[in-house]
Amino acid sequence: ELGMTATRFTSPHGLPPSAGQDPDLTTARDIAKLARSLLARPGAIRYTSTKTYAIRSGQFVMRSHNSLLQSFPGCDGLKTGYFSAAGFSIAATASRGGKRMIAVVLGSESSKLRDQKTRDLLNLGFTLATERTRYGETAVVPVFASTDRPN
Repeated sequence: ELGMTATRFTSPHGLPPSAGQDPDLTTARDIAKLARSLLARPGAIRYTSTKTYAIRSGQFVMRSHNSLLQSFPGCDGLKTGYFSAAGFSIAATASRGGKRMIAVVLGSESSKLRDQKTRDLLNLGFTLATERTRYGETAVVPVFASTDRPN
């Protein structure tokens, strides 16, 4: 329904597969499609932009693994991920000046490298959108995605 034709989810959780279970498979482009669909849901950003959240009467604080929430202006989500076979990954979104960008990076060797590549992609998207708008074009920016490691 979302057009994620290169994706096969075999689990509901996205964690590494259990013994005998097939791994989930996807592409950066398909995750960007999923992110765009999620952003269309009212209230989604409220959850993905949360940096910390106290639960169990304040006895436990959950912290977002998305350091871009603190370090990239306008970043308000979405989801990080890691497991050894897949590396460090992220679907990030940011909004500036009425424009929203989505960047997806899969398979990075470190969270630091993942975050830098994501910053680069988001900055490129905002730069292209600004240039296109300046010259009277519709500010539609192509999907940019990065995969650091081969599957």
